[in-house]
Amino acid sequence: MKLQAFLGEWGPAQKLIFRLLTVSVIPNGFAPFTIIFVGDTPKASLLDSRESQPQPSLDEPEPNPLVPGNPNPDLLNVSEIEEEPCLDGWEYSQDQYTSTIVSEWDLVCDDKWKEPFTTSLYFFGVLIGSGGSGIVSDRFGRKIVLFGSMGVQILFNLLITLSPSWEIFCLINFLRGIGEVSNYVTAFVLGSEILPKSIRVTYSTLGISCFYAVGYMMLPFIAYFVRGWRMLILILNLICLLYIPLWWYVELSTFNPINQ
Repeated sequence: MKLQAFLGEWGPAQKLIFRLLTVSVIPNGFAPFTIIFVGDTPKASLLDSRESQPQPSLDEPEPNPLVPGNPNPDLLNVSEIEEEPCLDGWEYSQDQYTSTIVSEWDLVCDDKWKEPFTTSLYFFGVLIGSGGSGIVSDRFGRKIVLFGSMGVQILFNLLITLSPSWEIFCLINFLRGIGEVSNYVTAFVLGSEILPKSIRVTYSTLGISCFYAVGYMMLPFIAYFVRGWRMLILILNLICLLYIPLWWYVELSTFNPINQ
């Protein structure tokens, strides 16, 4: 290609592009796995106004009357025992987390399905973004889509920390999935196109994959010190802000392989 002929095979320009594009995927390493900490279920126990009756907790279920050692197990029919609904809510332990989406919106018992559904919506957004980002970047250019998807990540990560309800959280989480995978896919394709053939394998393995793993390893380290889900997402989002100045270094906006 003309651009590669002008810049050379492996000079300072390619080395700079290699570094910047690989560093830009670090947030993609921790983004899909944030829900592990954001949606974890802390220890909880039932709140009940009837103080005379002890209430079970999520971690300590009531004893099974059919296990050996219980008196007269043959006289008990478990199918006839009605579950008493939680009328007064749950009290969540803050030993491990100060807050999660489970403790904030009571995603337990009958609403327990909502936490994995939240994750499924995120990856449904990833599915859409994986297919759509290539088409959009072919039309408008790799650099615009790369930094546009970074902007989408930052915007929706800020908005999700302000979620007033689980439904709003799910909607924004879905949109986050679209933006975050678009950044990864565009950076992968852009580097494969602009870098010489001898470097492409290194870029797609040691480059992109290793820096993705760096983000993956950063998540539990940060989550160890930040135990509230809103603050955790906010701090991770501040890391994404560091990549915006890369716009002035990745000068590839005029490069469109289709037109070469």
